[in-house]
Amino acid sequence: MIVVGKSHPWFGKKQVKLSELTKTAWIMRESGSGTQQRLEEGLISWGIKLSQLQVKLVLNTGEMIKTILEDSEAVAGISELMVAKEIKLGILSSLLIIDDRAKKAQELQLTRPFLKIKHRERFQSKAAEAFEKFISFINSEDLTSSHL
Repeated sequence: MIVVGKSHPWFGKKQVKLSELTKTAWIMRESGSGTQQRLEEGLISWGIKLSQLQVKLVLNTGEMIKTILEDSEAVAGISELMVAKEIKLGILSSLLIIDDRAKKAQELQLTRPFLKIKHRERFQSKAAEAFEKFISFINSEDLTSSHL
């Protein structure tokens, strides 16, 4: 998701135009992060090069990004699962990105697939089985594939 904190002028807005993404400060994950890779791919598919963004800070964990976002005027692309609590508490706000290049504006989305790998012949603990059920539930609810 594209997320902002309370200090950002976009906080509380439901949507932002694609053309506005290059006019604000960004906090990014480090190169090689799965989330960063998906964000970069999504931006490219939207016609935005990473070099067009005003990247002010690069951090190596989502937790660090969340902490900085709370009191900054920056934007970040971060996993929905990572910020669900902060969004629910009103600390952070997620934004829909609207493609304003076409005659008819449309919502743009980023997706990041998550894979589950397990060894079929190894013992699975109760915790591992419960986690597998949880992952299956999340996938069935389409929580992981709807946003970054």
